[in-house]
Amino acid sequence: MEMKLFRSFLAAALLAAFLTTPLIADDLKADEIFAKNLDSIAARETRVGLTNLIARANGLFETPGIRGGGGAVMASDSKDLLFMMSFNSPQYPFERIGWFDAKVDIPFPPGGKRGLLGSFVQEHTGILDSGLFGGVMSARWALYGDDPVKALKARSSGKKKVGDRNCYVVTVVPKGGATQLTVKLYFDAENFQHLRTDYHLEVPAGNVTFGAQNQNANSVVELVETFSDFRDVNGFKLPFIYKADFTANSNATMARNTWTLNVIDYLINQKLKPDFFKFPPAA
Repeated sequence: MEMKLFRSFLAAALLAAFLTTPLIADDLKADEIFAKNLDSIAARETRVGLTNLIARANGLFETPGIRGGGGAVMASDSKDLLFMMSFNSPQYPFERIGWFDAKVDIPFPPGGKRGLLGSFVQEHTGILDSGLFGGVMSARWALYGDDPVKALKARSSGKKKVGDRNCYVVTVVPKGGATQLTVKLYFDAENFQHLRTDYHLEVPAGNVTFGAQNQNANSVVELVETFSDFRDVNGFKLPFIYKADFTANSNATMARNTWTLNVIDYLINQKLKPDFFKFPPAA
């Protein structure tokens, strides 16, 4: 009798603990993760008032044996994105990536050879069209749309550790994206800030077409955008460090380039000239 009472008490205690203890949300759906990310950026009434966003930064380019810097800017509104970095190098004076009036604009620098970042984006313009490139630094951030789950064909992919942070992972398909391109978004499991975007491409040897610098038997190509040092800016929580790491690996070669923006300040809801979103002629 005592054993039966003990078991009944134990069962009741376990049930009470289950009902009163918060569940660990390992199975959050993509729409739930996206909603929490938006709330981590700003309150809804603040977000809906966003018309344009400009990040002014110091830019740094690094590749094995080469390191150079200059000014940088990422400017955007709901339709356009302008990303521009300048470098003190005659061989690689700038990187410019634009999405203006629903068209890509990635100018060639003098010498007629794009950098690896511009070459990759030129081959996968869907990441611009979908508002993925630039992440939360852009007013075109994909999650600002009415139904990002449907637009991006998003699905939750569980959790993964990024550095010392536990993250929710969401796999998405950009507009017009090649089936070979896998895109994953990473969100901090505690505060739901967008920390990282992985663009991963695996191609058979000899089939790589982008970038003249990168034609020889590449089999794995990856662009990783990371966002850190989030700070309050007029009601928005925005990253002050942005990195784009490009790697291409094969049995024969390996290339790695890194572009870093250390943001000086953000300008929000500026009065922009009608022709603001276009690049000046290449010098």
